[in-house]
Order: sequence, then C-alpha cells, then structure tokens
Amino acid sequence: MSDYQHSPAEFGAVFVDLSIVEFTPKLLRCIPAELARKYHVLPVASVGRRLAIATSDPTYLAALDDLHSNLDREIELRVADKAQLDAWIKRFYGADDGVE
Repeated sequence: MSDYQHSPAEFGAVFVDLSIVEFTPKLLRCIPAELARKYHVLPVASVGRRLAIATSDPTYLAALDDLHSNLDREIELRVADKAQLDAWIKRFYGADDGVE
C-alpha cells in the first residue's frame, strides 16, 4: 500500500495497481515527461477530455490544479503505491536528471 496515512477513498480516489495498466505511447504522451517527474504522476486512462492520473500523494492538490491547467483536461485521481510509481515513472520518462 502507499506511504500516506489515509485511504484513497478519503480523497475521492481509488487505488490502482500499475502492473495491470496498459501504458500505450498515446497514453504516455498525455503527460509530458517534465510534468510526470515534477508532480510524480502517471496517466493511467484517457477518455475524451478526462484523464485519470496515478499519484502516491492525493493530498498534493496544487499539483492536481497545475496539471489541470497545463493539460487543459479534467483530472481524475487514482492512488498508486509510491515504490511502484517511482519505478514506472523512471521506466517511461527517465530519471529526474533526464538520464535513464
């Protein structure tokens, strides 16, 4: 489970196991690498103007607001395990310094 002390439902979110998400190139392009690394998020589903994102910290509301503004999409929150999220972000977007 994630590192935070509250359940995902307390934040209007559901838990997502990233190992079962189909990460297509089209889905991954929904969030630019710099934003994915900066806010520690991954896109997990995209339907129309609605984008579901995984985060390990559902309390980081400023990040969600900024993503909504930058991406011009409605954001749905999903919560993922922090270690799993770290690994997938590094795999798809590279390390914070841009070197894989």
